[in-house]
Amino acid sequence: MSDGVSETDISYGRLLALKKEHKKDVTVAKAIFKLAGMDPRQDEVKKCATFVKRALDLAEESKKKIYKGRSPQDNYCGIASHLGITFSLTPFPVDLSVHSRPIPSPPLVSPPVIPRKCGGCAARCRTIKNLSAKLGRARKKLVTQGEDLDSENNSQIQRLSSVNRVFSRVNSSLRVKVASLSAENSRLATELRFSENARLESEESLAEQISRVVTLKFGQSYSADTVVTVLELFNLGVADEKIGGVMESVAKLTGCFGAGLVKENGGQEILLFGLAQVADKSAQTAFDIMHNRLDSLSRGVSDCNRGNFTDRFFAAVSCVMSDRAATQQKFNFMIEEYRASVLPTVINGWEEMSDAQQQLLKFHVFYCQLHVIANYTNVVLEALAEHERLVTGREIPDLSPTVLSVVKEVARLFGDRSAGMHACSKEFKVWSVFLLASRVFYHRQSLKQFIDERGSGRSELTKLGELLDLPIVVEHLHILGLLDQLVTGPLWRLAENVAHVTDTGVTVSLLLSWVRECRDTPSALFSGNCSVPSLHSIAAGDEQFLEKLLSVSPTETSLEAVALVMESSLRYFMHLFEDFIPGGKYSGIVDDVVVDRTRCASATNRFIESAFGFVDRLFTHAPNMLVSRRESRLLISENHTMAWLSSKSSEERNAIVLAARASIGTIRAEEKHAKALLAEAILQKSLDKEKGYNAKVALQVKRRNQAVDAISTFGFIISVNSISALLGSSSETERANALVAQIRFRERALQQQPPEKGIFKLSNKGRKLTEEELKRRLVVLIEADQKGTLLTSSIDHPLIGRFVRRWKEEVSEDGRVSSVKKRGETPLVSIQFPSGQLTIPVSTLESSLDEGSFDLLDDLL
Repeated sequence: MSDGVSETDISYGRLLALKKEHKKDVTVAKAIFKLAGMDPRQDEVKKCATFVKRALDLAEESKKKIYKGRSPQDNYCGIASHLGITFSLTPFPVDLSVHSRPIPSPPLVSPPVIPRKCGGCAARCRTIKNLSAKLGRARKKLVTQGEDLDSENNSQIQRLSSVNRVFSRVNSSLRVKVASLSAENSRLATELRFSENARLESEESLAEQISRVVTLKFGQSYSADTVVTVLELFNLGVADEKIGGVMESVAKLTGCFGAGLVKENGGQEILLFGLAQVADKSAQTAFDIMHNRLDSLSRGVSDCNRGNFTDRFFAAVSCVMSDRAATQQKFNFMIEEYRASVLPTVINGWEEMSDAQQQLLKFHVFYCQLHVIANYTNVVLEALAEHERLVTGREIPDLSPTVLSVVKEVARLFGDRSAGMHACSKEFKVWSVFLLASRVFYHRQSLKQFIDERGSGRSELTKLGELLDLPIVVEHLHILGLLDQLVTGPLWRLAENVAHVTDTGVTVSLLLSWVRECRDTPSALFSGNCSVPSLHSIAAGDEQFLEKLLSVSPTETSLEAVALVMESSLRYFMHLFEDFIPGGKYSGIVDDVVVDRTRCASATNRFIESAFGFVDRLFTHAPNMLVSRRESRLLISENHTMAWLSSKSSEERNAIVLAARASIGTIRAEEKHAKALLAEAILQKSLDKEKGYNAKVALQVKRRNQAVDAISTFGFIISVNSISALLGSSSETERANALVAQIRFRERALQQQPPEKGIFKLSNKGRKLTEEELKRRLVVLIEADQKGTLLTSSIDHPLIGRFVRRWKEEVSEDGRVSSVKKRGETPLVSIQFPSGQLTIPVSTLESSLDEGSFDLLDDLL
């Protein structure tokens, strides 16, 4: 290896030199790739380092053999073939020196001296010469082989060029043939169209001939098409007994077809799982029903894809839409908790995912924006009731200001079929109070004129006319009408038109800014500037209502009412839209992954509300209908089942209908079994509820007796002035016990309503309240009970819970007996009517029942 021939591999000597220079195996591997002129990957470096580690041991043995003269030459380590690469290296000199006896360098100036040759050195020199000769011959041989390969390569190139020319000619020929076939195909397609048209004309002609013949039965059973037609008629609201007549009438109309029976939902697929009877409406029951229904759906999944269908379904659920009821929120939490437990088993590589990646797959909960509008009514009515209390000084129920009675009476007396709280009109949606108020305000003068001309002798019209003249009623109608035009209307359009539920944040920010402005400057409400200008599109015919509202200048009392309403509105909207305002989960820029995974969420749950309405209609019109049939009617109506069934071929449709009819017996048996289980569950829950109620009553009685025993020592005080006498010169502990006894007696024995939140909580973080705080609370309780400074106690009475109808001339009002209490020696009965609470002596109610001015509804049934 010293005659100048390039080395194509790494010799053991060169490998040892690299190891001595670089120390580490990995560094040696990198140096080897550097010698080859390559930039290796990390896995290639590791592979090379592993080989180097094994080769170094062999290199040491080779070195020892060369040193001892056992091996005539250095060998290659074989790393080139191991890595699949080729080196071109300058030959590495073989170090044949013996370190224990170094050969001295010859002197610079000395007479020629013939060196003494030892036998070992001469042998090594001969070996080197022989190796050099061999390498020379090998080099010549390689050069010859290279020339042969070049010659063979040139011949291959010439042969491939010849083949390429042949293929080019064949390709040109094939192109010509393809063009010819394409022209022939076009001709055949034209002929096929003509043939198809002729076939269709023949089929139409044949269908026209047999159109008057319809086979409703095959043997003793109706055909599948007949069953499908009956189901379609059911879905369209045709009663059972009318189906035969309808089919006969339709049969007379040859060539007439209905259209537009199915309304598209914008491409969003919303489906119902079904309907189930349950023992209670708890969140756990709802979750169990949903889990069981998903397990039953897995029967329709092929065996290869079944796996754990329910777990995979929950893992795929990215968000829910619901209202804010406590039961529904607990149900959402149970879904989220179950989903989190199955994600690691359903999603491959869950453990390898980063926290940020797992966070993008979290569960999202959205709330229906229609409920925001519906519940906003109570917020405004409560603020108006507070304003009316401040202005008039009268006691007004929280949610029943006088303006609400006016709106209800106008709807009842003047609306089309509105005696049932205007539920029949399509226009009266969830914010009907606001919408009606704007109409009443617009037509107020016309209503008064009608009452003056036609209302003589009718007390309800006379009373309504008096209420329409009240300034506070006019002012509140004005405010409600403006809220209809500027708040609830835009919010409804936002819920209908928002492209993605997370886009709500922009509109909510505008709304909150506008509400703050109206709170600080109440006159801004009467300017007509909408909170959300981009959505303020007034429906045709409604312009006059807004013009009328803006034409009336506000009074000082109106401005005070607006300030109260907007303060309550601001708190309400900030609470309900907390996820979309700055600092909320969906404020600012939302991650694209979250946006994509929640794209299925709608802004409202109007679909399920419509399903509730459909089920309610079924219960009203057919209360004894089987649950399975009621569920079928619901699914057919809401899931567009008939449209799906019509899209199937005749064979598929027949198979589906026959399979469904064959399962009727099984469905009835399952329903019978489920009904028995439901009865047992209801009975058990009733027993548990009764047991819990009895335990609760026993605890209340025990606490009440304890409160009575505790106060017997001190006596019951009914005035603030008596507190000093109660405390007297007692010790600090006795004074505290006396105050606690008075408060507990009012809470547990008298059941006094708390005038402020937490007033009956007599400790703070485990510490007793101070004497001053206890005295303050007792003063508040005494002052709040000025109407009943006499001892009051609730008593059991058979009238409690009964429904009573009160008659005023020709108008009736239904109420419920809420309680019977003994105030002094007189028992008083409290009846809650829609217009307010009535408290009268029991003797007065009994005499009124005898006279006929009151009726017990249970006795009328």
